[in-house]
Amino acid sequence: MYFRFWGDNPFVPTRQDGLSTFAADVDTASYGLARRMLREGFLPPREQVRTEEFVNAAKPDLAAPEDGAFALHAELAPSPFGGREDRWLLRLGVRAREVERDARPPLALTFVVDTSGSMRQGNRLELVKHAIRLLVGELDSRDSIAIVRFSKDASEALPPTSATSRDAIETALFSLQPGGGTNAEAGLELGYSLASMTLMEGVQTRVVFLSDGVANLGETDQKRLADEVADSVGRGIFLNTIGVGMSNHNDVFLEQLADRGQGVCDYVGDAADARRAIVERFVGSFVTVARDVKIQVEFDPNQVVRWRQLGYENRAVADRDFRNDAVDAGEIGAGHQVTCLYELELPGGEVSREAALAKLRVRWKPVVSGEQPRAVEALELERAVTYAGAACASFDAAPRGFRRAALAAQLAECLRRSTHARGDSVEALGQVIAALLAEDRSDENAQLAEMAQAAIQLDLQRQIPALGPGDGDAAHRKAYLDALIRSLGGDPEAASGNRSKEEQLSEALGR
Repeated sequence: MYFRFWGDNPFVPTRQDGLSTFAADVDTASYGLARRMLREGFLPPREQVRTEEFVNAAKPDLAAPEDGAFALHAELAPSPFGGREDRWLLRLGVRAREVERDARPPLALTFVVDTSGSMRQGNRLELVKHAIRLLVGELDSRDSIAIVRFSKDASEALPPTSATSRDAIETALFSLQPGGGTNAEAGLELGYSLASMTLMEGVQTRVVFLSDGVANLGETDQKRLADEVADSVGRGIFLNTIGVGMSNHNDVFLEQLADRGQGVCDYVGDAADARRAIVERFVGSFVTVARDVKIQVEFDPNQVVRWRQLGYENRAVADRDFRNDAVDAGEIGAGHQVTCLYELELPGGEVSREAALAKLRVRWKPVVSGEQPRAVEALELERAVTYAGAACASFDAAPRGFRRAALAAQLAECLRRSTHARGDSVEALGQVIAALLAEDRSDENAQLAEMAQAAIQLDLQRQIPALGPGDGDAAHRKAYLDALIRSLGGDPEAASGNRSKEEQLSEALGR
């Protein structure tokens, strides 16, 4: 199984850097795969867990805009984690406009299906066929589908066909049989060729890649394949990936493809997962309302001492590129909700209730029929976040959606053995999640409670190292300042005498 660890976002002193900039992300594959691993009795490796995907796996709970593309939301409450009274959690939410199913644009979908030998394991290919049948059930006469099969090479199983031609679709699905190697390049190349035939004004065109992601024939350089996918976004073709399988599964490849194709990366482990990903989230996953979505948060150093973002480590965008519209970012579908969490340290007793703690900005390109997407002018929205307008008196008094997001994030931080989870109790976290479930017996809260109990039974606590003399705030601050000094041409390792890191930084700035 192939994963990549992107590190832990550190605490950042606001006076040295008050900007946090990243690409929007609504993927949920990490959550689905981790849930399956825990259910099958083993802890996911730390690199498998992406905190933002645990948070964004929940159904939207924030209000959609009455007009315009997005509504911006902010909530603030004391943090129950970290063991410090001056720490708060800030939840920022970007909710996209809803599109009713009857009002959605026509869809032209091309399924690129992995039929290699590895898809025989665990009936993976049969699960993929089930997922396609579910999706076809959501389509109507406005829509078309095509199917490409690939193993050692690629071939057309179904040319672009009306979604109402169920017999032809079923015949094509029946023809998909596992065997041979995995030539993902050939499958994608043919898939995009068929998708290009369906490009027309008013129709949203998308390739859906279904695989365990383990390419071993043809072009296997993941970055090159992802670059080729990104080039097609400019022609109006988006890409979703749906991963299946355990024991040999390439999470890195599938996520990278979806990110560069400005689509959604999901994981289905069983029929229930397939229904959640395809039926319950159909419009959001397949109808795009905004592309190249970037989010920037600017903290006020007079209001926030320091901050850290939970998750999005691999979605970071340079602050200077927030308004650089040539830089690719993320896609958001109809009704999607992007949630981002920040842990803040506020100055004791000195926070202005009315002044802005932060400014939340969103920049995106609308999806306009009949135009080349890269020619569309970007739009931007901003909201000021104040203590008076966002703060709750206690964590328990915060809205359920806020608490669920915070607890999901903390479970992810524990599972990824984050530096910031050191000193926190997994068992205590499980108790708080159980209390939330008693208050709101939703399927999502039940899943979270099940995952937490499985992690406790598998002795996750023992794998989270205890705080030591080289850990904690001082170590994070030193690492951050060392990196900043290096970026300014200084040498943090040079003999410094009695000079503090701040004095070394001032000297580097003076150069």
